[in-house]
Amino acid sequence: MKINLDRAILDPRGNPVRDGEGNLTLGTVVMTAMFAQIPDDQNVSSDQKIKFYKLAMSASKGGVAPFTTEELSMVKQRVGRVYGALVVGRVYEIIEGEGDESGGVANGRDLLMPGGMPGSGPGPRSRLS
Repeated sequence: MKINLDRAILDPRGNPVRDGEGNLTLGTVVMTAMFAQIPDDQNVSSDQKIKFYKLAMSASKGGVAPFTTEELSMVKQRVGRVYGALVVGRVYEIIEGEGDESGGVANGRDLLMPGGMPGSGPGPRSRLS
């Protein structure tokens, strides 16, 4: 499933949540959640931490990226442990395609890159293996 990591996380009124000088994006949320150190991590294997690392590095690149069902499950679980209700809810909406079958790339509006014009940002990116 392809997910647009450049999608902004929206506040309850539909405005982008700000992150410093820019908008908080799905990619930033995924990267932060994967890199976060939480109490449960003392029981997480090194192999699992490497999976977190690879997902974080991939998410940091932004763009539209393919995710496996297992990776999306891991993202949802991790974001749910690190963030509050607003961000968790918005991440689930993006991943689940807001009721459509596109997996977060719901329509032309969602394909707009940060410059605001289709194709003005980076194109689809390959993920780390």
